[in-house]
Amino acid sequence: DSNMTKIDTALGALKSVAINTTLLASAWVGVDAPFTQELSVDGLSANQNGTISVAHNATADQREIAREAMLSVIGQEDGKLLIAADGEMPEFDIPVYIILLG
Repeated sequence: DSNMTKIDTALGALKSVAINTTLLASAWVGVDAPFTQELSVDGLSANQNGTISVAHNATADQREIAREAMLSVIGQEDGKLLIAADGEMPEFDIPVYIILLG
C-alpha cells in the first residue's frame, strides 16, 4: 500500500460527533468573575480532543453576550466540560456547538 492509502484509511477511521447544547444563564456559579458552569456532554471522555463554539443560530444579542463573557473551557472530565466566564456573567442562554473528535 502507498502512504496515501494508509493516510486515507487512518483518516477514514476517525469519527467526529456534533452536539448542540446550551450554556444556561441560570446555571452560572460565582459572585465575581470568573463565573463557572459545568456543561454535561454525553460521550465526552476526560482526554478527548474537540472544540466548542457559539452556535451558528445564536442571535446577535447572544453573540455579544458571549464576547462580553470572555468564555473559556477550563476543565474536562468524563461527560462534562467546565466553562469559565472571565468577563461579565451571561444574562441570556447561549447556544453552543461541540464537536468531539474520535
